[in-house]
Amino acid sequence: TFGGRVHAIDADNGTERWNTTTNGAVAATPRPVGEMVVVGQYDGTITAFNAADGSRSWRSSVAGSVLAAPTVANGLVYVGTRAGTAHALDATSGSERWQFSTDAGVYGSITVTNGRALVPSNDNRVYAVGATDGRSRWSYATDAGVLAAPAVVNGTAYVGSTDDTVYG
Repeated sequence: TFGGRVHAIDADNGTERWNTTTNGAVAATPRPVGEMVVVGQYDGTITAFNAADGSRSWRSSVAGSVLAAPTVANGLVYVGTRAGTAHALDATSGSERWQFSTDAGVYGSITVTNGRALVPSNDNRVYAVGATDGRSRWSYATDAGVLAAPAVVNGTAYVGSTDDTVYG
């Protein structure tokens, strides 16, 4: 919430199981990671909470607001920032494994497929970087910003752009 809290709500009956403070606004969907739930925050903090009781498992910080849901794959948590960076954090400890920079904000979730992390950027490109090392593999230019997560079907990446076009 923008009030800086995470609430765990029983999906069967709607009762609150627990709530805890995040010390910052949460602007994106939380993601489960094993027995944890990970939230990205407007102040650039990424926090993992124990899903059973809400206790904090780890906390990391990146430069720039995290506005899209984290992606979880390969034992890593991937987040993009308004500052134009993509980060991979260890899902167990929160320690940063790699960082990749674009020329504008990363507002959509990162898609992980076939050993690649696809990073949508408002700099009119989608980037493919190594999912485990963050090294650039390729990029594809669009005619306007890419604000949402790429979708991958049968080995083809589909990217929506603010020029009203889906590239694929």
